[in-house]
Amino acid sequence: MVEERSSLFRISEVAQRTGLPPSTIRFYEKTFGFYIQSKRTPGGHRRYDEEAVRRLLYLKYLLHTKGLSLQDVRQRLLKEEDPQAIRKEVQALHTTLEALAREVVLIKQAIEHLNDRITQLEDERQNRKGIFR
Repeated sequence: MVEERSSLFRISEVAQRTGLPPSTIRFYEKTFGFYIQSKRTPGGHRRYDEEAVRRLLYLKYLLHTKGLSLQDVRQRLLKEEDPQAIRKEVQALHTTLEALAREVVLIKQAIEHLNDRITQLEDERQNRKGIFR
């Protein structure tokens, strides 16, 4: 049986590969979320691919070996950001925007339906009052 998980690594495995404690890996992920991201299992556990490990090693190099500050690293990474990664993020944002726009349309339709039903019920109530006078 082939295990598909082999291309994704648990945080403890990434810690061993990079020499960074799990708390530091989580901190880097939070601080540099535009640069490094983990995937999540249904239970919320982080999983990292080879690219994420490579990026963590690069962060370690910049912060620990070169001694750059967090702000310096942030500025450097923003300048170096891969155009393909930017395109992927823009596409993901467009997809999310389209999904939200569809939801807005459905919400507007539901509001319109509810308003129509309220009007219908109020008309029925008015008509019944007229019958019993």
